[in-house]
Amino acid sequence: MIKERGIITLSKRLSMAAALVTHGNSVADVGCDHAYTSIYLLEAGISPKCIAMDVRQGPLERANINIRTHCLEGRIETRLSDGLASMLPGETATVLITGMGGQLICDILSAFPDKTQAARELVLSPQSEVGKVRTFLYENGFDIVKEAMCTDAGKYYIAMKAVPCDMHKKPFPKDPEFSDLLREEGDPTYVSWLLKELKLRETILNAGNEESGENGVLPERRRAELLDDIRRFKNEINDTRTGIRI
Repeated sequence: MIKERGIITLSKRLSMAAALVTHGNSVADVGCDHAYTSIYLLEAGISPKCIAMDVRQGPLERANINIRTHCLEGRIETRLSDGLASMLPGETATVLITGMGGQLICDILSAFPDKTQAARELVLSPQSEVGKVRTFLYENGFDIVKEAMCTDAGKYYIAMKAVPCDMHKKPFPKDPEFSDLLREEGDPTYVSWLLKELKLRETILNAGNEESGENGVLPERRRAELLDDIRRFKNEINDTRTGIRI
């Protein structure tokens, strides 16, 4: 990370998540690592204060060095914390979790339901199992109001902002593996991701590669899974607001 005109510069994926934080909200940065995101949120004027938390002492020590370097000791507090363990319900308006797998994010949020429910918003950037996160949010009274997607170092990343809602007044996502919001927006990065994932599955189906059996044929169960995935991805691409039809 570097500083440019006084503001720390984040990676594209972290910048994308930080941009979803509501201006003026205090933030719990869960799994803060080196506290770069917390530092950025304050220097960019997005957040007045942050609690930077990590389960490991090493990253927190580096975070404290970075916080002192940026003269933010009075506005960023670091805490050794397993998930949300070291914060109080409602202590911050935003709970921010990035750089973790979807199942781990769900585990963190479900471990302290009172603290999760007390947040005014959740800003999450799962690196895998995104569908599990969307399902968790729906089943626990949160509505996803904004999603974004970017590529960073050749990989696709997604981020979402969710707010508490009356879960009985919203429809269940058509397919939680996909983004209703990015579909409606016709987001070009989302479409690029869909096409990439579709091509990957078609390649595996047509070639078999390492998954083929001794006779070079995919196991029937795996073949059925791939065919279903291909159908779902094609339907999703056709439903996006891009005019693409396959």
